[in-house]
Amino acid sequence: MVDRNIAAATAAAVVILDQLLKWLLRSFVAQGEIIQLLPFVSLKHITNTAGVFGLFQDSNAIMAALSVVILIIIIAAAKHFPATAA
Repeated sequence: MVDRNIAAATAAAVVILDQLLKWLLRSFVAQGEIIQLLPFVSLKHITNTAGVFGLFQDSNAIMAALSVVILIIIIAAAKHFPATAA
């Protein structure tokens, strides 16, 4: 089973990389600009203020609160599982 420290480090690395790439995109790519990465892959700078499938459009406070509640539930549930499998 994967050690919790490895899982936490992997999750942290993914979040940091995600935020870095978003910052780079906002800093260097204009809104609506398309960058062709490969002949079959392109990147377009758009802004999505909604959740999945357009739910809760322009309701960032609701989405943030929901995220915090879900995170608390995950942390509380994780305390009931052993750190490593026997």
